Amino acid sequence: MRDGDRLCRHCTDLLVTQAGRLPALFVECGRRLGARGERRAERVSGGSTPTGLPFNIAAAEARSAIVGVLSSWSALIADGRRIAAPRRDVGSMASFFVGHADWLRSHEAAGEGSRELDQLTRQARRVVDPEDLRRVEVGSCVELGCAGFLVALVRKDQPRGARTEVRCSHEAGHRWAGHEWLQLGNRMARARERTGTAAPRRVAAWLTVTDIAALWGIAPGSVYRHASEQNWTRRRLGGRTYYGASDVQATLNR
Repeated sequence: MRDGDRLCRHCTDLLVTQAGRLPALFVECGRRLGARGERRAERVSGGSTPTGLPFNIAAAEARSAIVGVLSSWSALIADGRRIAAPRRDVGSMASFFVGHADWLRSHEAAGEGSRELDQLTRQARRVVDPEDLRRVEVGSCVELGCAGFLVALVRKDQPRGARTEVRCSHEAGHRWAGHEWLQLGNRMARARERTGTAAPRRVAAWLTVTDIAALWGIAPGSVYRHASEQNWTRRRLGGRTYYGASDVQATLNR
């Protein structure tokens, strides 16, 4: 990181990626305004009879949030840099945000901006893909000093190899492809042991079939087949079978 930076390069790149996705998400949420969502506006103001017209409130709220957040950050950047603000449309504001992300990374509110865009992107994606997400808890965050907890998000609408992403509950920039967090955590644990720093929180040494299927994006049947063919180390606890993480990695990372 540069002196004075509040975000690392990885987090800045993530910020740029998320801001760049917002115009498309705004459009997709607009296409769902006429579809019934989980929450609906069915009544005429001041009346008690349903209008009969479907209206997706979640989609409307996501679009409003996108405009509001981008407007706020565009104004902050314009004021801080003493330049003209962009037009108040999502495409212009998102481009303006991306164009000044390198300046924003050293601003005292950079961390807040990163978290806000992450939440905004998730909100919009829940509207666009409401039924395609499954969550699997996988353990403590592997980044040094982070108190967050890692959750694997499994997206059913993606190819198997790209379905799973592991995210931290505390820091938006801490995210990896499903299988990467395990390898990264073990490497960091060894490094901390070599330097004599505080005892590391180790990544789980044992994984269930559900964990493995989610993290590597493969079918449970394939997990059982690999376990049998490669003779993975296993143990049973509480009626469940757990497999040795090192054996799983050795097979599936190939």
